[in-house]
Amino acid sequence: MHRHVVEFVRCIIVALALVIFFSVPVTFAQTDKIQPVRMAYLEYAPYSFTDTDGSPKGLAIDLARRLVGASGAELEFVSVANPTEMMELIRSGTVDIAGLLASTKDRLEIAPMTAPVDSFRTSLFVKKSLGARTLEEFDGRKVGGLEGSVILQAASKIPNAQVFTYPTSDERLLALLRGEIDGTVSTLNGFSATLRSIGADVLIHAIEPPLEETAVGFYVTKSQPALLEALNREITNHLTQKEMRAFHDIWFGTPTRLWEHQVVFWGSIASACFLVIAVFGLIALQFQRAKARILREEKDQHQLLIDALDGVDAAIVIFNDKLEAIHWNKGFSKSLPLVSGLLEQGTGLRDMIAGSYKSGAMVSSMDEAEAISFADHICENLKDGKTMNRIVHASDGRVLDATDFSIGRNQFASVRVDVTKLHQQAATILEQQSDLSDANEKLAMFATIAAHDLRAPLMQQTNLIEFIKEDLEKASLELSVDIQQYFGLLTDSSTRMQNLIVDLLEHAKAAETSIWIDPNERMPKILVLAGLPSQFAVEIEAGLPNVFVDPTSFDTVIRNLISNAVKHHDCDEGVIRISGHEESGIAIIKIEDDGAGIPEEYRTSIFEPFKRLSSKVEGSGLGLSFVYKTVTKWGGNIHVECANPRGSTFVLTIPNGAKKDGSSSSERRTSLAA
Repeated sequence: MHRHVVEFVRCIIVALALVIFFSVPVTFAQTDKIQPVRMAYLEYAPYSFTDTDGSPKGLAIDLARRLVGASGAELEFVSVANPTEMMELIRSGTVDIAGLLASTKDRLEIAPMTAPVDSFRTSLFVKKSLGARTLEEFDGRKVGGLEGSVILQAASKIPNAQVFTYPTSDERLLALLRGEIDGTVSTLNGFSATLRSIGADVLIHAIEPPLEETAVGFYVTKSQPALLEALNREITNHLTQKEMRAFHDIWFGTPTRLWEHQVVFWGSIASACFLVIAVFGLIALQFQRAKARILREEKDQHQLLIDALDGVDAAIVIFNDKLEAIHWNKGFSKSLPLVSGLLEQGTGLRDMIAGSYKSGAMVSSMDEAEAISFADHICENLKDGKTMNRIVHASDGRVLDATDFSIGRNQFASVRVDVTKLHQQAATILEQQSDLSDANEKLAMFATIAAHDLRAPLMQQTNLIEFIKEDLEKASLELSVDIQQYFGLLTDSSTRMQNLIVDLLEHAKAAETSIWIDPNERMPKILVLAGLPSQFAVEIEAGLPNVFVDPTSFDTVIRNLISNAVKHHDCDEGVIRISGHEESGIAIIKIEDDGAGIPEEYRTSIFEPFKRLSSKVEGSGLGLSFVYKTVTKWGGNIHVECANPRGSTFVLTIPNGAKKDGSSSSERRTSLAA
């Protein structure tokens, strides 16, 4: 009897131990504090991209959060330009995972890949105007691809294809729209979603069948075997096909099928409204397709570019190699009727520009001879391949951004965009900036973003959830457990978004806080966020002086100056040097480049808002204005020194005298070192 009791107790103890063991979450980091997982992602929407608010988005990002989040770890993200750079970060151990990428022998030698989570269907996308429907019809044509991408291998299946690679997906798409290439090899889902987002899917289509289909997954650095094991376990045991379909529906879209939900919405007002909208949408779609088909039949080989420009809210004119107008859109006739009348008379670009001032359509202090000379100058530069950009003022008070540029070897375009509101807003900001505090500027900016980008869709989502719940209760319908869980996830997401809005509002109200920081420690992170090309090197002199500033503002100022040096460099490679010292309680930090330099007459005006010295460099013209405003807010100053014959040096002077506690910067550096 005693022996049976002992055996029974032993069984109870073993069972309890097993329950405790399997109830404890298993993570790949065997420490009390789980280290964040760093992930490299590719700028290739909608698989992964950086949103306008600076946060990473896309299918790969959501999937990574789902898999890594199951282990309790947080993700940190690093943006890269192409797959080659992504694998280099994995090889060096700079990041822990990368993806989504296809499985290849070369990549597997660098790092192991998780179990497949999806697949890439590789297709050849071509311009519909070519009329090609099969690979054989594409024999010998120019094909584009993404640099370092495994899908380039599929191009070998195209007979005698001339393959050109591009460093980013945007440059490849632009080359296709400009007609520099005849087609491009890309993933079917991702590239189709990109075309839909810009309205170009009616101009470009995929050749059937696809070239190949390749399994994809996340690559994990060899130094993290536990991470690889945890991800594979989650993929194999918990990642369901329903979840993957949901991810695909979010980022690639799916047609709405009303018949699937007619039991829920049957007889309701919402169903009737949705049906009416769907009918009108179908009619509009058929009308647009018919219009596009007629245009393709009537226009010549340049219709692809003309269609793209016609979709822009601007006044556009296309010129031939003799600078004679061959097409102008309705926006031009409506926006500039006097100038449009000149084009109808058969005038070219030269007479159009000069005539716009002579007729009074544009306001200028130039006389007729000066206007003609000005027009000749623009035409000569256009024929030399230069892009001409200027601000012009219409007689009715509008302000227009005028740009003239080449579109290929034998055609040119003139675009006029109404920027009146932008200039009015800029003037208003300049008039009020002396009366507004930094906190009010942040709050006003945030209020606009929150109201337009966060609150509206959040309220719509919340209302739709409530409407659906009410309709379900009225219909006395019971949903499956899965659908009830999905409703729970939607409610939780809405709650998290509401909390996020509250937190962001609190952040917008908060003023900047200045503290003592060591620039030597912050520089590595600043360089990572700057995302400099590999051809540019940054040399940082040891012993940069400590400064009493807001850390986030300091990082942004330095990053702006470094990025500015790269953007305006006249060579494909260069060196940026950062040095500093302290004199009489003043911290002096210098950012020096070896570029073309800045003419003396512009060394002060470059810090003015919207000031751009070159139309060939993208940007709003607010970067250096922000830098100047931030540095002066610290009580410091910034100016430019330029050596002859090349190079520019931006010099920051920041006062580091006695602060709130009465200590000097040298005393505080001693404290930091201790």
